[in-house]
Amino acid sequence: MVRPYISTATVRTGWVVVNFWTGLEHFPAGKRYGFESHKPTRRVNKSLRLESRTSIHLLAVSFAISICRRGQQLTTEQRTIEFHSAFGHPVRSNPTTLSRKEATLALALIEEEFWELAESLFPGCKDMYLASHEDHETLSGELALYPEAYEYDPDLIESADAVADLDVVINGFGIRSGFDMQSLSREVFSSNMSKLGADGKPIYHPNGKIAKGPDFKQPNIAKALGLTDA
Repeated sequence: MVRPYISTATVRTGWVVVNFWTGLEHFPAGKRYGFESHKPTRRVNKSLRLESRTSIHLLAVSFAISICRRGQQLTTEQRTIEFHSAFGHPVRSNPTTLSRKEATLALALIEEEFWELAESLFPGCKDMYLASHEDHETLSGELALYPEAYEYDPDLIESADAVADLDVVINGFGIRSGFDMQSLSREVFSSNMSKLGADGKPIYHPNGKIAKGPDFKQPNIAKALGLTDA
């Protein structure tokens, strides 16, 4: 089971909320995160406090838990925005043409993670491909033409790491460019689903790639970017 990550700052915030509203003198996570119990600052009728303590406690705990869960519910885009903000990378809200320097950096990041993924599946493929890339347009084309030349020895951990890094840098490219990644994702997904054949079944090219069905609709990227209403 994967243990959800909750930052110390998030727990401390939740602890403050619980401790302030309930006046509890002891809370299991309190000392662990550097807090001592705080006495209520106002005098409250003791009997009234005892009667309402449970309901207030539950309300405060519920609020604290919602704060803690917030970090677990962020999308990759939101996490990448936070990363960009923390490290001084651009975060734009409007579509923007990147400078040559910035575009080169973004592409280099994506290329680096792509080759990490490729190497995790076919060790040594990068050097072999670069030595003969003039004859073939893509690595996948070379792999298809000369399958015996590339050993297939996948590393699950390295593959997972590369995929996660690719997700971050691709979102980073979109954020740098001011793209609404959620809107783009919805639009492309809708377009991809329209590739189904008339019978509702997928159609494939000989190499296994999904082909476009008769009802295929091109994604309206301009609309997804908010550049047009049509």
